[in-house]
Amino acid sequence: AGVPATSTFLFDGGAFDSHYNKLPSHAPLRISIPHDAVRVEIHSTVSGHGWGSTEENCAEFCVSQHEFRLRPALTVDDQTYVAPDQGVYTQTLLGASDDLGCAGKEDVLSGVTPNQYGTWQYGRAGWCPGGGVRPW
Repeated sequence: AGVPATSTFLFDGGAFDSHYNKLPSHAPLRISIPHDAVRVEIHSTVSGHGWGSTEENCAEFCVSQHEFRLRPALTVDDQTYVAPDQGVYTQTLLGASDDLGCAGKEDVLSGVTPNQYGTWQYGRAGWCPGGGVRPW
């Protein structure tokens, strides 16, 4: 119990620009889940790293929202039946709009690296200099 039986890589990031959601690697995926699976989880790490890929530095300094949409389906005798409803799981990175930036009490108490040089006065999307990126 608590130990994954298998893991499936879905995709990684890319340049966070106007083409991000249109990348072929971000197209909907069909994943087969064993019929005897008891639990299925998505493990994701999203941050604003990669800021240099756009002129606006938006991956790092803009509020962004990231979604996973899941829709169960069942295949019987080569016929696929898709559920009408989908689950939507959303992560919004609000840190970029924080007036205290990474100097806020929550960031300091969560264990950032002491004396980490950088621009602590600016809020970041999902991370701070010297701090870890929290999975969701």
